[in-house]
Amino acid sequence: PNARPIDAETMAMAVLADAPADEVPVESRTVAMTCVICEHKWTEPWDMQGKNVLCPDCKHRQKVPEQKVAKAADWRTGGGGPSMAKKETLENVTSARDTSMVSGETLLKTGVIDDGVEPVPLKVKLQRAAIVLLLLAAMAGTWMYFSNRSRQNVALVDFEKNSAVADSEDFQSLPLHRALLHMGYGEYAARQNDPKMLDKAVDLYAKALDSLNGAPRGSDRDALMGELAIQLLNLGGTGQDLLDGNKIPWVPEIGSGGRATIRPDATAAGGVLRLLQRVFTAMLQKGADFEIRAATARRLARELIARGQPNVILQCMNSGFSKEEEPEIHAQIGLELFRAGLIPEATAVANNVALMLANNPPTNPPPTSAHALWHLLDMKGPIPNVGETSGAPSDDARQTFTAQHLAKKDAAAALEMASRPGTADSRIRALALGAEIAASPEPFVEAADKVISEPKAPSAPLIQQAPLLMLASVAGRIGDKAKSDRFINAIGDPALRAYATAEALHQKLQARKTEIVSDSDAVLPADLSGKDYMLGHAWGRFHLARVNGFNTDVTKSKEYADNWPKPLVAPFGAIGAMLGVQDKQTK
Repeated sequence: PNARPIDAETMAMAVLADAPADEVPVESRTVAMTCVICEHKWTEPWDMQGKNVLCPDCKHRQKVPEQKVAKAADWRTGGGGPSMAKKETLENVTSARDTSMVSGETLLKTGVIDDGVEPVPLKVKLQRAAIVLLLLAAMAGTWMYFSNRSRQNVALVDFEKNSAVADSEDFQSLPLHRALLHMGYGEYAARQNDPKMLDKAVDLYAKALDSLNGAPRGSDRDALMGELAIQLLNLGGTGQDLLDGNKIPWVPEIGSGGRATIRPDATAAGGVLRLLQRVFTAMLQKGADFEIRAATARRLARELIARGQPNVILQCMNSGFSKEEEPEIHAQIGLELFRAGLIPEATAVANNVALMLANNPPTNPPPTSAHALWHLLDMKGPIPNVGETSGAPSDDARQTFTAQHLAKKDAAAALEMASRPGTADSRIRALALGAEIAASPEPFVEAADKVISEPKAPSAPLIQQAPLLMLASVAGRIGDKAKSDRFINAIGDPALRAYATAEALHQKLQARKTEIVSDSDAVLPADLSGKDYMLGHAWGRFHLARVNGFNTDVTKSKEYADNWPKPLVAPFGAIGAMLGVQDKQTK
């Protein structure tokens, strides 16, 4: 009797209605946030929807998105009816309740709704792009590094394999070619700045000297000996290079090991000085022409002065020149010191030459450079100074005052003196010196070209060959092939003529290193097995390959090794191209 009456309608509604989920109080709800820039995650209070906030990490401003709240469906208010209610559809009739909603993606694209995220600023986009580019660049750099490292390893493998080619049976009858190969690989090793490669370089240079000592006498052999002396400078160094064992000292070091000697197994360390002395001794003993030895000494003096080692060349002269030749060659070195502005050193040389001449006159050749040096320093020597006269000078006066004017860098006066009437040989020697030393050699080359084009008197003395070699070389450097060819054709010795041809090409290529050169620029004889294949042919191909290697990469070395005539020409292309790549890396 006390029981509450049953409300049937309420019970039916409870059964038929969809039960809502447990609701969380508004004051306790939060909105999950993720920063669009730094991806930092945090939450914001529920009532911050639609408002702008700052990321706690990167401080980027962004909007708190509006949250959609799901409500319980009520069939009485259009909620779709009870979940178990039966739905009937009429054929060919579309109800509004059956239509599909427009997708959120479409609404976003059309701008009807806002995704709640601000657009990324341009600055941030650029930063992201920069990071991507840096990553790509780093990947490319890494690939290039390992690619180049691989190529260098290939070059080193070729070095180990091909440096022994010169000792093969193929080159036993070609000592000059064998020496050139040893010199090429020696230079490559010496410039690696590696103690082990330095040992190889010293050994290869020793082999080159041995080959030259065993070669028949010839001006091309003498010229290559001079080139070997120049290459030995690749071994010298100071400071950290010595401490690291990458170089040897310039002068003997007391108590040091044997690496500095020309033979690795020697016990006394003599530095670069001892190496040069051995080469000059060989040149003197093998009868090398004085003019070639003197030109080598002058060139060495300029190189050593530039390296701050002028005393090294002065200590070599006693090895490469006889007592009668010493006053003149020492005075020539004194003139090089004077031109470089080293006046105290030049004065010391001039005094030393005066002592030589006071104790051992007369000399051969005449000490014309000593006269020039004394004139420059206002000194009076132990023998009467050569006087300058008008008209045709004596041979001694021509050489003396040409050298003096060149030392004072008065090229016009030097040219006038060298060109005065006299024998063709006297004029050619003076003009060749001017072409070698003057900053602008063209007028000297032009004047010398006129001299060799003059009709020859039957009793005229022959022109010495070494000055012609110098003129051909300088004409090649300034790009005057016609004059270079005329100087070359005036050389009587076929071997030196071939060498001069190659040297003119070498100088031309050195002056224009960016040009790719055709093989036809260094002509080879038809018969490579006979005497026609001279040192000059190998010298030309060697330098052609070197400049082309400079303008390409180490793959050029393999190309020449595979395609140039084997076995006597290809090795010069292989090492020449490798040296060209090395030149590019160290320029």
